[in-house]
Formats: sequence, C-alpha cells, structure tokens
Amino acid sequence: MIQLDQWHVKYPDGTLAIQKLSLHIPPGEHVALVGANGAGKSSLILSLVAILPASGNASVANIPVSPQNAAKIRNRVGVLFQNPDDQLFMPTIYDDIAFGPRNLGLDETSVKHRVYDRLQKLHIEHLKDKTPLKLSGGEKRLAALAGILAMKPDLMLMDEPTAFLDPKSRRNLIQILQTLPHTLLIATHDLAFAAELCPRILVLKRGLLTADGTPSHILTNPDIMQNADIEELRTCHFCA
Repeated sequence: MIQLDQWHVKYPDGTLAIQKLSLHIPPGEHVALVGANGAGKSSLILSLVAILPASGNASVANIPVSPQNAAKIRNRVGVLFQNPDDQLFMPTIYDDIAFGPRNLGLDETSVKHRVYDRLQKLHIEHLKDKTPLKLSGGEKRLAALAGILAMKPDLMLMDEPTAFLDPKSRRNLIQILQTLPHTLLIATHDLAFAAELCPRILVLKRGLLTADGTPSHILTNPDIMQNADIEELRTCHFCA
C-alpha cells in the first residue's frame, strides 16, 4: 500500500527533511511514525500526497507519487492534519463532510447517503447542522475524520490525531480507529496511543529511519528511544 525506495524530501532552502527512506507498508497495516520535533514526520506525510517535492521512488495505493498524479493520489489517500481547523471550512459539518463527495461529481442522493453513514459510524449525528466554530477539539477531529472517510480512501495518513483531545475524546478516537480496515500511517508524539493502536512502530531522527519494529521492541527500549531524542515509554500495557 506504501512503497518507498531511497525517498528524499528536500525543502527549497536545501534542508533535507527525509533521507534515504526505504520501507514497505502492506494493505491494512496500522503503523505509527514517532520522532522528536523536526524529525521529518509531517514532511513525510505531506510528500506522500505530493504536497512537498521529493525524489526517489514511491507509490501509495499503487499510484506512483509525483506532481502529475497528485489528483489521483488525493482521491485514494485521506490526510488528517494536525489542526482540524485546516480541514473544516464550510458553514455546517454536513457540508464539510459532503464537500469531497460533491467534488467527485456524485448526485445529491449519493452524497447524503455517504454523509449520514459516516455521521452514524462516528456517532456524531448531533453535529450535522452545527458550525465548526462551535465545536470542541474532539468534535472537530471526528468531523474532519468523517469528511475523509466520506471519500472512501484506501489509505489514511494522520498527523498527531490525538492533539487537542481530552481523555474521553482520545479514548473515543482510539476505539473508532481500531475498527477501521484502512491502511494507517500515523505521525504521533503520543506513545501510549501508538502502542495501543499500531503493531508496528517506525522511528525517525533528522529524516533518517533509525528503528522499525513492534511497540515492545521500540517504545520501551531506552537505547533506541534516547538515540532518537525521545523519552521511552516506562509503562506499556499494550507492549506484549
């Protein structure tokens, strides 16, 4: 589902955000991407949907990553940005969720079906007619997720999905993500969240992949984590 071979991401000022990254993520796998600030997590996500320029070979959802394929990729790959305000811009949540399907040219009956189906699956039917300006952080996060799911993506990329969430909203999000059959690549500083949701952990340091393994092998290992400038997870209930 994600295939990278010697993938490099470079900013216009010459800064290398991702260096020599090669990896394979098969369909249906849930993978967490961890690293200190500036490690390249967000840059990698943006490069996979052709927002940031990159070199090397990459494919997502069996589509080669290139500026020419940007539209095709974004129809198959959903991105949940760190700040949900970047994704909610319509007068109501219904219209936000409907925005993508309408742009696909679906008739209004089909759009309505998709919107209501996603509202029900995420248990946010009560938000349908509300403005995003009046929602909590957790409500905004679920509304943005509903908008992505309405596009029926094969693959989902998420940047700090637990940011802005209180404990109850965080628990609700975890339970929802655990039910999704999609391939997930999740950039996060929330190590307990990563351990619970993702059987595979990737560690980035200054754009380089420094470790790839299970939560028990990675997150509680002081050598691996301290090398990446991250404090290890001292207690891990999900690191069997």
